[in-house]
Amino acid sequence: PIAYDLKEAYEIEKICKINHITLLVNFFRRYENSALEIKKRLLDYKKFRVIVYYSNGIINNGSHFIDLIIFWFGYPNKIKRIKGQKLSSKKDFNLDFKFEYKDGDVNFFSWEEAFYSNYFVKIFTDKLRLDYDFNGYITKSYDIINNDKFKGFKKIDQSPEIILNNLNQEFKSVYDYMDSLLRAKELKQINNLETPRIINTLLRNYDK
Repeated sequence: PIAYDLKEAYEIEKICKINHITLLVNFFRRYENSALEIKKRLLDYKKFRVIVYYSNGIINNGSHFIDLIIFWFGYPNKIKRIKGQKLSSKKDFNLDFKFEYKDGDVNFFSWEEAFYSNYFVKIFTDKLRLDYDFNGYITKSYDIINNDKFKGFKKIDQSPEIILNNLNQEFKSVYDYMDSLLRAKELKQINNLETPRIINTLLRNYDK
C-alpha cells in the first residue's frame, strides 16, 4: 500500500508530481503471468460472482487484492461494508465488504492471520470458473460443459487447465513494467489512488 491514510497518499503523489517523479505502487500481481491470463479470459461474460479471502489487514494485504479486482473488473459501481474489527497494536482492520458491478459482485472476507495465512480468489462466470489460489501460486481454469446425465443442464468440468505464473520473479515483472514506462515517449498516467480511495470509503466513520 502507498500509505495508511488517504491524506498521506495524496501528499506523496503531490510531492512526486512537483518533482516530476513517476510513482508506481508495488501491486505486483497485476503484472504477473497468471493474473494477465485471467484478465484475457474475462473479456467475454454475461454474469459473474467472485469470492476473495485475505488475511492480516485490509491495508497491509487486502489492498493488493482490491487492486487485483480493479485490474480484472474495473472500479466498482458501489462499495458496501459488511463488518470488521481493528487489529490489535496496528493501524489496520480486518473488514468484510462487497463490490457491486452492473453484471456481478465481488465479496471480500477477512481471515485471522493468527490461525494461518489465507489468500485466494474464486471467480464464477457464465462461461468458466477460475481459481487464483494459495496467494496466486496455483491458478486453475475450469470450462463449463454439458451435463451428460441431465439433458439441457451444464456443469463445471472436473479437469482444470493449470495456468502458469511467474511469481518467483514478481519484482522483475514490476521492474520490466517500470522500464517500459520510462522508455515510452509519453509516460502513461498511473492511477495510484484507486485502492486508497476505496479503503478510505470503507474506514470512513469507522468506530476505532
